Amino acid sequence: MRIQRIVTLLLVGVCAAMVESGCLSNRQTKAREEALARWEGVRAGMALQLAEQQFHNGQLDRARQTLLEAIETQSNDARLYLLLARVMFELQDLPTAQAHLKQAGHLAPDLATVDYLQGVFAQSTSQWAQAHQAYLAAYQKDPSSQSYLCALAEAKLALGHHQQAAELLSSRFEDFPSSAHLHIAAASSFLAVEDFDRAEQLYQQAMDINPSNAEAQEGLANTFYLAGKYSQASELLAKLIREKPAEHPALQGRLADCYLAAGQYSLAIRAYQACLAENPEYPGVRLRLAQAWLLNGKAEKARQEVQTLLQQQGGNPKAWELLGHSYLQDKRFDLAAQAYRLAIDNGGDASQLQFLLDLCGRQERAYAPSKAEPAALSSVDPRVINLAQE
Repeated sequence: MRIQRIVTLLLVGVCAAMVESGCLSNRQTKAREEALARWEGVRAGMALQLAEQQFHNGQLDRARQTLLEAIETQSNDARLYLLLARVMFELQDLPTAQAHLKQAGHLAPDLATVDYLQGVFAQSTSQWAQAHQAYLAAYQKDPSSQSYLCALAEAKLALGHHQQAAELLSSRFEDFPSSAHLHIAAASSFLAVEDFDRAEQLYQQAMDINPSNAEAQEGLANTFYLAGKYSQASELLAKLIREKPAEHPALQGRLADCYLAAGQYSLAIRAYQACLAENPEYPGVRLRLAQAWLLNGKAEKARQEVQTLLQQQGGNPKAWELLGHSYLQDKRFDLAAQAYRLAIDNGGDASQLQFLLDLCGRQERAYAPSKAEPAALSSVDPRVINLAQE
């Protein structure tokens, strides 16, 4: 009996030791798995950090390789797929970028960045309806993001929903009181619906927040111009150009437009000439320069500019029309009529030009006794006329 009791105790001890050993082994295995998972997470984080650095440094192929290697061991990390989608988008491989983004969305369906990037990808191919839907989803998931808010407003503007964009942005001013960018975006929305007073107010507020914000100053100058406040527009534009001329080459043209609209033709001529000194191949500027010369009473100067323009663009109907105006101003009605006909032949507004043709006919008959000009566009290069007729 005593021997049996001893054997039983030994067996119980052995079993207990086996159970304790098994539990210890399970705990050790679980601890090893947790440690390995933590290490893999650390590795993924390090790889993500490295890939982000490579991405921002423009090393796109290296970033792609870093992310692909990280995904081999961390295939459930949505952050890796998200960055890889951005890398592939920058590498102009949109289908692959969309595939990686879809995987990121599958792993993290509540991540607003996924929806935002879907909007960016759709916008890149001008699919504004899809972009709007994606931006809206991102904004609804994270209303605190100013980037998502502005992207949604931009999509609304692109779809022609200007009033909706303006109201959306205006409703969030209290949430972003120090954001000049938000005020600028809202101002541009009101400008699109020709609410110039509201746009002017918002651009002014943006400048109050950040007085050196060039975008707000340019927007305000553009608002002044569209509202017919040419003096205020030209004053602000001239100030911007004086302060940083190299940063605002396009503003010189808008300044010239202000002078032209305000009837300050001499100033407009100088401003347009400054534009052409930078870019002689700018046909729109040369056409408006010719118009300024004509309005300033210098028909021959206007014809010289039109001559240059027609050598560049022989089929420009506006140039032929302006040439006709220059001859009409000099009472050279037969030459004006020829220019107007060429304007019609090259796609000009036939109804308006026909009225001018009829006017030339009536005036030519009235001035017939004193008419001495040859009935040909002799002051225009014949090659230009041939090009237009062809």
